[in-house]
Amino acid sequence: MILLPLLAAAALSAPEARGREIYLHGRSSRGTAITAVVSDGGAEVPASVMPCGSCHGPNGRGKPEGGVTPARIDWETLTRALDVEGRKRPPYTEALVRRAITMGIDSAAKELQSVMPRYRFRRDDIDDLVAYLRKLGSIVPPGVHDDVVRIGVAARDVAVLQKYGGTLRIYDRRVAFEPVERVDDADDFFAYIDVLDSAGDIPQLVATPGGASPPQLGSGQFALFAGVAQQAAALVRTGAKRLPESQRTLAIVYRDTAWRDTAEELRALALANGWTSAMAGPSAGEARAVLLLDRGVPPEGRLLLLPASLADATAFDERGQPRPNVVLAFPAESIGSEATSFTERSTRIALALVAEALTRSGRDLTREAFITAIESIHDFSEANLSFSRAHHTGSPDVVVVSRGEKGVETSRVSR
Repeated sequence: MILLPLLAAAALSAPEARGREIYLHGRSSRGTAITAVVSDGGAEVPASVMPCGSCHGPNGRGKPEGGVTPARIDWETLTRALDVEGRKRPPYTEALVRRAITMGIDSAAKELQSVMPRYRFRRDDIDDLVAYLRKLGSIVPPGVHDDVVRIGVAARDVAVLQKYGGTLRIYDRRVAFEPVERVDDADDFFAYIDVLDSAGDIPQLVATPGGASPPQLGSGQFALFAGVAQQAAALVRTGAKRLPESQRTLAIVYRDTAWRDTAEELRALALANGWTSAMAGPSAGEARAVLLLDRGVPPEGRLLLLPASLADATAFDERGQPRPNVVLAFPAESIGSEATSFTERSTRIALALVAEALTRSGRDLTREAFITAIESIHDFSEANLSFSRAHHTGSPDVVVVSRGEKGVETSRVSR
């Protein structure tokens, strides 16, 4: 199951897209330097240290912090006359906006607050920034309406939505979890929960379609539990010791080219973890151990390393135990659960996680705020899911299951 907040909002022109990068991150897509100075004589620092959006917010409406309330800078507000607590100013023009950004002087020719940085950049970069400011405030993410936020849920069994979706309201908006056949960034949904068996993966939780191949999580995608790539990594780390040193040769087999980069990473990992040779591609060659990354017919007479969701009945004996030549990897949270109960539990946690992230995002909902909110969640639910900017899998631990001399053996492999 994968939680997908869609990052591709309303279409932006090329200048607007470049301006968005400057506004949110203080970086020029042209590669030119942008710097900022706070107060006269202050140190000049990269604008990425204090981008516009860090104070004015992703929608330009300001985020009060430390006793300071930044002004609203959406274009509708900038271009009308204001009288706020006795401070009057006429409407801004484009030229006056440029002056405010670079010199710290408002449309009434008065100095802005000292905490407002004065930015220094090339003319074409400020042109891009102003182009984006003209759009700021009118960019509403799909699926966000005055009275409802729509979340698409791709699942085979929608009964879980009826059981756990319920009636949820956050900031006076109803949160509607609606069944969909697939994740489609052209539809009117703010985010998706993908419970389907995508790319042979065990059900995960995700947050933005597009931009990443199935084994990888994109910048706006999150997984509840370890997927096929992480299960495969655990098998690679622990598998070599199961063979005599002279036989520690590994083939990483895949057919879908989306797995190519992940397979190469696994090959390098294998060589660093006791395998004397490792190859990656559609064929197992003469390797004594085979790691499958997508469904296929495994070669006979080899040590078979299998992420659990790729295992079929042939991997088990009549008692339901792994065959002697088979090593399986499962998300740690799935151990002890039936497949259906694990999927249902995952979906329930995913719905709760979305609700928590929506609450943390605030009333003025944006996808950037939603993603940041998920990245701030730690020790969530009974599964103790924790996310960060660097780690988008909530519980990455894997349990490796094999057949030993005394029966079934398990070992836990942490990140």
